[in-house]
Amino acid sequence: MESTGIQSGNVIYNMSTFIFMGLAAFAVFALLSVLLLVKKFHDKVKAKLVDILKKTFFNNLIRSHSISYIHLTVSFSIVIYLEMEKKEAINLKQIAPLIALGVLPLFLLKVLLSKRETLDTLEIREKIERLYQDIALTRNSWTIYYHPMFLLRRFCFVVIPILMPDYPIIQVIVLSIINLMFVMFMGAV
Repeated sequence: MESTGIQSGNVIYNMSTFIFMGLAAFAVFALLSVLLLVKKFHDKVKAKLVDILKKTFFNNLIRSHSISYIHLTVSFSIVIYLEMEKKEAINLKQIAPLIALGVLPLFLLKVLLSKRETLDTLEIREKIERLYQDIALTRNSWTIYYHPMFLLRRFCFVVIPILMPDYPIIQVIVLSIINLMFVMFMGAV
């Protein structure tokens, strides 16, 4: 497990960096909220909070999740793998985060498709631009699928070896097919 960068089978320990970053962000928002209550700073803090929420909150949330997606998936998969090695039953509480990570690309796809007509507007761009940044929306109707497909591919690259540890040939074949499909998708867009 050390060679994978995962220190233990404890998800909270493995995710400590991300938990710390979340707590730090929460502390900053809490401080700004307290300053909002002080009359002297009220107008400046309110304007700053509105600007942060409007321009960066969703984009930074999307960006940080995209960066940490592979780490989250590996952490949750390691826990499931360790349970599989112990030959113990895997309960829904252990597998639910992994299912959520697998469903997330589908949710992002739903968000993009529901806002397809307004993606070029300034209001939507300020909120969720990270989902389609550097993607030419007018070139092809399939370009909108890039980010969710990218996350789904990452998810498969982690989960398939965890679910089929005794079948390396099948792993290679399935992962090669996924890669081929992604390359064909990239060529099409």
